[in-house]
Amino acid sequence: MPTTVDFEDEPRARAMYERMLEALGRVETVSYVSLIRSRTGRDGQRQVGASGEYRLWLDKAGRFQAQAVRFPDLRPTGVAVGHDGEVWVHWPAGEPFLPYPPTPQTPQDFREAYIHEPFDPARTSLTALPLGARVNPLLAGFYQGVLPRYLRGDGPAAVRWAGDEEVPGKPVIELRLDSMDAPALLRLWLHPQTHLPHAAELIVLREQPISVYEVAGGLETNGPLPDKAFQWTPPEHWTRWSPSWWGWWDAQTFIGKAAPEFALTDLSGSTVRLSDLRGRPVVLGFWSAESPEVLDALQRVHEAVGENGLAVVAVNFDDTPEEARAVLAGREVGLVIVDRSEKAREIFVGRYGVYQWPAFFVIDAEGVVVDTWRDEVDRLLPRLRERGLLAAE
Repeated sequence: MPTTVDFEDEPRARAMYERMLEALGRVETVSYVSLIRSRTGRDGQRQVGASGEYRLWLDKAGRFQAQAVRFPDLRPTGVAVGHDGEVWVHWPAGEPFLPYPPTPQTPQDFREAYIHEPFDPARTSLTALPLGARVNPLLAGFYQGVLPRYLRGDGPAAVRWAGDEEVPGKPVIELRLDSMDAPALLRLWLHPQTHLPHAAELIVLREQPISVYEVAGGLETNGPLPDKAFQWTPPEHWTRWSPSWWGWWDAQTFIGKAAPEFALTDLSGSTVRLSDLRGRPVVLGFWSAESPEVLDALQRVHEAVGENGLAVVAVNFDDTPEEARAVLAGREVGLVIVDRSEKAREIFVGRYGVYQWPAFFVIDAEGVVVDTWRDEVDRLLPRLRERGLLAAE
């Protein structure tokens, strides 16, 4: 595992990267079975984490079936079937791993429950679907077209040639990603004739480095796919589950609606109530010790508005107060909520739909959500300026 991702762009690798994007744009259908594993720690101390299998059938008409399969019995933990802007998800193994706290509406028996909700695979990666796996795939986003759009937009900071290794006969390029919450590298193994990715490894150099590796077998593109792969009807006696966190990636779920009230503890032990901030616009920034760049952005906002304008609230429901203080040292960001209670998780996961960060909500003086997005920290100041909440540069 590398110890740094500080490298410059290489013309040969950049040209191969562009050929890959062009090749992905010509893919109309795809099917494959992939093996995935995650690892943590540095060389000599690495531990294998979760592993599994992922199966995908997908066409550019918006139809797909995705399966996450657990080891060693090879039973699907979750199956998603989608078409016409909708998706059905069910869990044949009955014991999915879901990274969300249960609510009274959470099924007691997942073997006879399903989700049926709107879903657009042209906009959202299939990795967002709750298939019950402990490790998410990497390649699906490339063949959906979601990752190529991202890579054409922000783009990798640099691309370099890494030779031919691990997957014999396939050239390897590495992308430096500066837009993540820690230095990151995406390694891609490409087919020498088609230039399509057959394997990928994402390496994030946190204090304990993390890597996720996926290799696809039997990858076929632009061939016929069976219609039955995109058909599934739940049995009549099954229970439809509409989880409160569904649609967390869709801003329209929240915009124009009243922001859910909360009364939670700040670092000094005082209670922060959203209703007490009524009459002032509010920005909520969700962060953890692993995303200090959120605090840097909120500090710039706090410094720009002074004491009487926009209320800045940094929300952390993942870390202990001691962990949060260590990251906050030297930063002034406004109000800081650090609360790991079940009440806080129910509010922010269950009502705000936040279970990963960075995430931001902008609330007007009347308490109505006017903007929300996730991940893109650099959008915070420009979007606040567009709404007249900060002075122009």
